[in-house]
Amino acid sequence: MKTRLWNRNKDYPTLASWWEQYSWEAVASEILPNNAYIVSNDAGQDVAAGFVYFTNNAPIAYADWFITNPKSSNKDKHYALNLVYKKIEEECRKKKCKVITATITSKTLVKRMIRDHGYEVASHKVMQLMRVLDNEDMGDIDYFRDQES
Repeated sequence: MKTRLWNRNKDYPTLASWWEQYSWEAVASEILPNNAYIVSNDAGQDVAAGFVYFTNNAPIAYADWFITNPKSSNKDKHYALNLVYKKIEEECRKKKCKVITATITSKTLVKRMIRDHGYEVASHKVMQLMRVLDNEDMGDIDYFRDQES
């Protein structure tokens, strides 16, 4: 498997289709960071992706928007996600980050991040809030909203 930096123009349509195939709202391209990594299998098929936001004024990074190709095998998804996590950690270390935070809703991914990648639960009681400052040209941003609230 190979890991590469994403190309927004080339890769966004593919990732958007993956989100939609999972019946999730595609994340608006405008809010995705340039720092994203895609893993492809030996046949050249893209299998998984993950994004990381870096700050300019604190040694912290925020990893998010992990996604896998719904048509890939579970084995490929597992290995590819592990490579995405490792690549994000590698890049964070290069930038001298001291902490990586992540918001994960999938219990399976939470278990994997804890078991395989050294993450720990920061809090069970946190509510994630957002304030949309300008949603012009961003389309529908309901993917941010908890549909159960």
